[in-house]
Amino acid sequence: MKKLFFLVIFLVSFYMQSCSYIPFVSSTPSIHPMKSVNVGYTEEGLASWYGPQFQGQLTASGEIFDMYKLTAASRTLPLNVYVRVTNLDNNRSTVVKINDRGPFVHGRIIDLSYEAAKQLGMLQAGVVPVKITVVSPNYYVLAANEKFTIQVGAFTDFKNAFDYRNYLSRYFNLVYISSFYTGRETYYRVRVGIFDSQQQAQMYAQNVVSSIVKDYFIVAKD
Repeated sequence: MKKLFFLVIFLVSFYMQSCSYIPFVSSTPSIHPMKSVNVGYTEEGLASWYGPQFQGQLTASGEIFDMYKLTAASRTLPLNVYVRVTNLDNNRSTVVKINDRGPFVHGRIIDLSYEAAKQLGMLQAGVVPVKITVVSPNYYVLAANEKFTIQVGAFTDFKNAFDYRNYLSRYFNLVYISSFYTGRETYYRVRVGIFDSQQQAQMYAQNVVSSIVKDYFIVAKD
């Protein structure tokens, strides 16, 4: 009886030790964003879309997600790149801005906003094959006479935004706070400068802002 008891203990111990050597394999795709991308770069794969459940939440770029704007999430493309997405099932296409990270499902290369999916005619299908083509590496020509600014932070606490603005005022001539209400809460966005073109804003950001602030992006001034 004792021999049987020790045999059971040995087998259980051996099994537990063996299990400890089984490698963990994640089922969630990793994020490996490119540092830069050239105009004309293309990819083909599956696209999905996301909408109401994420409305008003912060995206990876710091922007507030608006399902009615032409935006998308990518695991690999740099943020703020504009791409043309073509639905290969019906040949409909639209241009979107990459401002978030995802999709976190194997086999999918882009997650589109509700509005983008609507324009591509894929709301009902949910997932469709697409071709992605980069049309601009870091800016997109918008409406005439539109002003641009550099967003360097977004806070739900006004004091944090105010303190950050005061800190940055030591380095930049114009730093201001722009508030945005999502319907659930207010975000206080800290911004630097006002520029006549996106190219001017980008140049100032690269030559001046980047020496103080590492995370920033160019936005149209509202």
